[in-house]
Amino acid sequence: MGEENNIEAVEQKLLSILKRRGYSEFTEAQMIGIPAILRGRNILLTSPTGSGKTEAAVLPVFYRLSESKENMSGFGAIYITPLRALNRDILSRIEFYAEALSLEVGVRHGDSSESERRYQVLHPPHVLITTPETAQLIVNGKRIRNHLKSLKYVIIDEVHELMNDERGWQLLFAISRMREFSSDFRIIALSATVGNPEEVARYLFYDENYEILRSGSLKQYKLNVSMPTGADQKFKDIIGADENYSQVIYYILNLYRSGRQFIVFTNTRSTAEDIVMRLRLFDPEILVDVHHGSLGKDVRTRIEDDFKRGKLRGLVCTSSMELGIDIGSVDFVGQVNSPRQVIRIVQRVGRGRHRLSEISLGEIVAMNEIEAEEGSVISRFAENNIIEDVKIREKPIIVLANQIVSIAHSERELGTDRLFQIIKRVNNFKSLSPEEFDSVLGFLDSLWLIRYNRESGTVTRGRRTLRYFIDNISMIPDEKRYVVKESSTNRTIGFLDEGYVATEIDIGSTFTLKGNTWRVLNIKDNYIHVDFIQGISVPPSWSGEDIPVPFKIAMEVGRERRLGKFGNNLDEFTRSKISKFRETASGDKEIIIEKEGTTTVIQVTAGTKVNYGMALILTFLLSEKYGESFLFDNSPYHIIVQGNVRYSIDEISDILTHLSEEIENMDRYIEKSKTFVYSTVNVAKKFGVLSKEMDYTKIRMDRIFSYHRNSIFFREALDKFKWDYLDMENLARVSKLIQSGEMKIRIRDRFSDSSKLYISNLKEKMMPIRPTAPILAAIKKRLLSEEMAFYCLSCSRVFSEKVGEMKERRCIFCSSPRIAPLKPYELQNIENRTPGTDRKIRTAYHLLRMYEDRALLVLAAHGIGPETAGRILEVPTKNENELLEKILMNEVEFAKNRRFWA
Repeated sequence: MGEENNIEAVEQKLLSILKRRGYSEFTEAQMIGIPAILRGRNILLTSPTGSGKTEAAVLPVFYRLSESKENMSGFGAIYITPLRALNRDILSRIEFYAEALSLEVGVRHGDSSESERRYQVLHPPHVLITTPETAQLIVNGKRIRNHLKSLKYVIIDEVHELMNDERGWQLLFAISRMREFSSDFRIIALSATVGNPEEVARYLFYDENYEILRSGSLKQYKLNVSMPTGADQKFKDIIGADENYSQVIYYILNLYRSGRQFIVFTNTRSTAEDIVMRLRLFDPEILVDVHHGSLGKDVRTRIEDDFKRGKLRGLVCTSSMELGIDIGSVDFVGQVNSPRQVIRIVQRVGRGRHRLSEISLGEIVAMNEIEAEEGSVISRFAENNIIEDVKIREKPIIVLANQIVSIAHSERELGTDRLFQIIKRVNNFKSLSPEEFDSVLGFLDSLWLIRYNRESGTVTRGRRTLRYFIDNISMIPDEKRYVVKESSTNRTIGFLDEGYVATEIDIGSTFTLKGNTWRVLNIKDNYIHVDFIQGISVPPSWSGEDIPVPFKIAMEVGRERRLGKFGNNLDEFTRSKISKFRETASGDKEIIIEKEGTTTVIQVTAGTKVNYGMALILTFLLSEKYGESFLFDNSPYHIIVQGNVRYSIDEISDILTHLSEEIENMDRYIEKSKTFVYSTVNVAKKFGVLSKEMDYTKIRMDRIFSYHRNSIFFREALDKFKWDYLDMENLARVSKLIQSGEMKIRIRDRFSDSSKLYISNLKEKMMPIRPTAPILAAIKKRLLSEEMAFYCLSCSRVFSEKVGEMKERRCIFCSSPRIAPLKPYELQNIENRTPGTDRKIRTAYHLLRMYEDRALLVLAAHGIGPETAGRILEVPTKNENELLEKILMNEVEFAKNRRFWA
């Protein structure tokens, strides 16, 4: 009774601190979380966005630390967050509570300065806020890890974001190693609502006693799904988008006009960029901005502050705004197209009416019937609290290898028995056998990453240990990023992936970033210098943006089709569009195969990963039979197979009928996948088989496959691919349904309307740019502002001039008319001329002489050289707009195809 009275008294003290922050009472998450933590329990607290989870953890932890801080020589608590972007907001809240209880707080992550790190080693704060990667450095640091001896609490925020990939599994190792310094600290894990909290807790707490606390009064959502209408032809022409996309952008414009403050989420950074660019085409002064993780930190911070202060009325963003960033009150949250997963819409719509007692309003605006159907199912699941499980992989050997080298680096020498004990404390590796452990040690020894002595049972540093440790602190796949800087201010705008830059960026290229169009002036080292230009361009692509749709959601979409059911969240117009689409679409008890020529559409509602597995099997077997390549595209509801030879629809049906037999050979099919090659490069780098700097385009992966085929590294590459890209369990389930006849195969000899929609999605995955009059005017304005280099064939000198300012087509030095317009970056070829360079110069000169200003417009366009310009110009056009339309088509085609030429 005494303890309970004491806890009640403490709760009142903590409530008084909360009231000073502006809160009037505890939320339910705080009412159940605070006393459990005060009693010294390990807890997993699951609760919706806006429920006060952060305060539920830090207030009781800070209170307990304040009671014993005089005896604390190091860290009392470590607060681990999944994103560096969280630290700014969390710090402001945590510092307030820490100051109220006379505690010091520090932040340590990848951007922390050397002086800050040194200070924390000499003067450890009571509370350290950090990331999973920096937690690795702490347990490895010779001096700083000594501060773990006083550790009483580890708080893990947004644990659902961490536990389904290598970052989280690596963190479990760090926590296991912290036990080497302090054996009795408590773990406080905070999570959004998940489908399997028991499983998450089992991995987090190992054999420790723990409690799972669920916030009981679940947050309420009101979610609608629509295919919007109302955009007139003038609006469509100005923004240059097709019918459905124009309607979605018009919907966002009306949100803006309503005066409400809103956030609209998209599934990709490219879509967010494109939407804001087109809104600015219609209204250059619109108070809407774009926010995502590939913008510079200062740019993101300024956008967040402007939104919070009301300087911005709307944000179009990605998952960068899902987690914990405090941007104040939001009146409305929208989502462009289906969010793919229930947990995403719960996190995103939870940003509106951020307090738990308020209903979060949201709407999914869909570009087509497929997106609307899926969005309706996901919204219903969210309203009924049907959330996906967090998937946790058993024995991810890639993480084990990384951690063995990490431990060898910090310990210099340790016995294999002790190492095995540390590993077995991590629940993913409870089932690791001594034989598997020995195999991993032996492989790492062969690469000189460690030295493994079987006779003495010891592991020591190897020749490559230090280099590997520095390069592989993070388990996030390595991809070089280029920093985009505005040339006039040297301000960082954002970041582009190496793959995109290598295949699509040159000096003179244009692209969209932060909703604006930029032209590349210079590319040097890891920097791209740009300047702002008026006009329209294509947004970049970034890797890792595709969100898979789970089997359960896709099958529910199929079930609703079969039963003719509609969600209550659909308006009448959207229902009528879906009803028409369903006349020819497959349900959950059938597979529809349709073929025209050498293209086949297979409709099957089995989810992204199951359909990807089926597509791998189909294309491999067809390619093997005919000795020709077959290509495929897939979604959660279809597979498209394309070949260059004639094959029969019955062959497709036969492969699907015997799918269960083919699944046994899946390793063979995976090896032939281009995606597997790319995936294995990342595994090879994390295993130390390849160096971090290695350019994957120059690697002979067939040799690596051959040399390491029987190694644990190659086995892990296959297993990781299955985990990341396939759903083997449900693929086997579908194969059994086909085999038993529960899932019937139907054949059609022509494409239905539903299949035509799938094909149209395949043909235009980039956001379309329609050649409307305003778009063509914007293109002309951009071309006229382009600066061209003019090479004089008479005096061999070069001068520069903007296309729109070229008064006389003569050399400014010798007045000769024999000048050739070139792009500035082509000048580097002038000094070391080849016959090809001379031919290009002569062709450019003849085009200018023959077609005059029209030639300048065409040659100024991105991706159009003299040869292509000649083909465009030799076909007569009725007017200038027709010529500009041809230029636009060639620029877009260049942007699409250049990645395949590189």
